[in-house]
Amino acid sequence: MNNWRTIAPIHEYVDKALASSKPFDFDETLSIGSLPNFVKEKDFTKFLSFYQRDILIKRSKLAFITQYYASSLGEADPKWHGDSARSIQDIATEKIILASIALWIAKPSTLTHYGIIIHAEESKDQWLLRQAFSPQAQRIHNNDTNNKLTTDDLNIAKELYQDIIKLDRAGSVWIAVRSIFQALSADSWDIRFLILWIAIEALFGTDAELTYRLSLRLSLFLESNKNEAIKLYKTIKKIYRNRNKVVHGRGIPGSNATDRGDFTYATEDLLRKSLMKILKDSYLRDIFSTDKREDFLDTLAFDQKSNQ
Repeated sequence: MNNWRTIAPIHEYVDKALASSKPFDFDETLSIGSLPNFVKEKDFTKFLSFYQRDILIKRSKLAFITQYYASSLGEADPKWHGDSARSIQDIATEKIILASIALWIAKPSTLTHYGIIIHAEESKDQWLLRQAFSPQAQRIHNNDTNNKLTTDDLNIAKELYQDIIKLDRAGSVWIAVRSIFQALSADSWDIRFLILWIAIEALFGTDAELTYRLSLRLSLFLESNKNEAIKLYKTIKKIYRNRNKVVHGRGIPGSNATDRGDFTYATEDLLRKSLMKILKDSYLRDIFSTDKREDFLDTLAFDQKSNQ
């Protein structure tokens, strides 16, 4: 078996302190660190396009990097226990995606912007490009483009990542997490907005009186103070009514892109806060990943009354 790395160069995030520091580890195989020098070498990149080579790679200082051993490209991962086999490289790619989602939940930034993923193999003391592909581009909201992550932000993201990889993949929390990737890949506000609400509905939705009960559940889950919960409840109902307008082909209300972006940004904030609270609490992760969720959410109003 040879040494392999799956690498996603980060092409927009500029932070000299992070680029010059030691790698930040998410687990024993995945880290964010300086882009390895061999990735920029002419012999390594000779089969890539100009854009991949000179824009996505040469301008990058940082990268997501996974390190592992494999016999070949496409070798089945013996540690994977799903319904069908998955390659070691596929699992390595998923780790990068899940880490970027964890970073977005902790604090959105361009640190999650990567336009190419590379599978490289070390053979006879030389790194060889075995595969490169362009993943779905992840776009953060314009309000977050200047965000820089602190050490505390990175540590929170690491904890979230480690919680995400342990999730039951049949549960609502996993559906919400995976929906984030699709939402951030959407080209239009309307589609992004709807997918974000799919994630929220996976966590707080119900079969009856959906607007009322979802708004009530989410507001009571995020706010323990009665007055703040009422205020948030009204805000969520307003945003959710706009979600319904989009579903029925009327688009996000607003006279310009900024108005529509504000509704989307408010939805992102609700989803991030909800997942942050759920993922950081093992009890809540269990509740939201099983059929206990309905009873738990329906009793939130009574719990709040008992705390008054």
